[in-house]
Amino acid sequence: MSNIGSQYFFSMIGTVTPEAPEVEIIRRPGVDGIAYRDLGERAKESPLRTVTMLSSTAAAKTTLAAYKALIGTDQTVVDDMGNSISNVMILDVEFLAQRPVIAAVCTKANQPANPVASLVCGWIVQATS
Repeated sequence: MSNIGSQYFFSMIGTVTPEAPEVEIIRRPGVDGIAYRDLGERAKESPLRTVTMLSSTAAAKTTLAAYKALIGTDQTVVDDMGNSISNVMILDVEFLAQRPVIAAVCTKANQPANPVASLVCGWIVQATS
């Protein structure tokens, strides 16, 4: 079961990129070779895509509002494989699609037993420490 903070999903595609050393290449005209400057450890922005099952089509607005309320906060992200990453800043959330559910293929905890729609959202997150 994947989640971002207290928001649970049917599925999450993507993973949070951990911090790694970042270097800058230094080149000077008229000087042979190159040099490198260590800028410290930073994480790149990571795109995630989530699918949430909804008990009604009207629930999409309130669910998206709950997701948007996470922007600017540090959260713990747990992916579909159960890997947990703490201190992840939520930078953006956008609505991608809302689709009807023809037949419930499987059910998961924290998802409606008889979903009628799915909400697909795109997230931009970044590990902070």
